[in-house]
Amino acid sequence: MNFDLKNLNGLFDTTAENIAKEIFGGGKEPDTSKTQVRNFYEKLLEYHEMVFIEAKNFSDILPLIKMLNSKVAYAKGRKKIRDKFAEFMKNGVTQINSKEDLDRFKLLFEAVLGFFVGIEGERKGKN
Repeated sequence: MNFDLKNLNGLFDTTAENIAKEIFGGGKEPDTSKTQVRNFYEKLLEYHEMVFIEAKNFSDILPLIKMLNSKVAYAKGRKKIRDKFAEFMKNGVTQINSKEDLDRFKLLFEAVLGFFVGIEGERKGKN
């Protein structure tokens, strides 16, 4: 799953929707629950708030952000998340090297989460 946080063209709409479909589409893998997705989003949001609201030094928070990859590997090893979700997280976290990258990944994740809720609603016949 490829995306580039530096290329905003379609990142928060078309790209986010395609990512959501890849991550949450049907398949043989166990489902990634909305709870698991929210847990990772909330952790990313916590780091985002440390940098942008609490004005902590980005370079002090960056190691914590990068540690998200180990949390993803743990959840994947316990079969709590799909491979595609792990790939999305790893790709995004790897690209975070600045405050701007963190902000963009947070916004992309937010958009993916929104599309996920829509997909989930369609599956359950809510839409």
